[in-house]
Amino acid sequence: MTYEVRITDEACGAIDAQADYIAEESGFPGRGVEWLLECYALIDTLETFPSRCAFAPENERRDYEVRKLNFGSYLIFFRVDEDAKVVHVTGFRHGMREVPDQ
Repeated sequence: MTYEVRITDEACGAIDAQADYIAEESGFPGRGVEWLLECYALIDTLETFPSRCAFAPENERRDYEVRKLNFGSYLIFFRVDEDAKVVHVTGFRHGMREVPDQ
């Protein structure tokens, strides 16, 4: 079963900002591009069997399922709409950052 993967503007912005940071800190702009391509390639794997991923810590405070996909030391957050067969990527953060209270 194949799912459509949609990325929110907020998640896309956070991912792009991290890629920019990596490019700037490494002094090699190509490294940021490589990291970005790796990140989006991993997100694309959610097209098949997205429920393979564990529940996110945020799941306990939501009335819907929130799952996480690990990308190195980062977490990609998403929810799955089984009826529509759509994966909604909703967030991105470093794994060591505290979980927001929202």
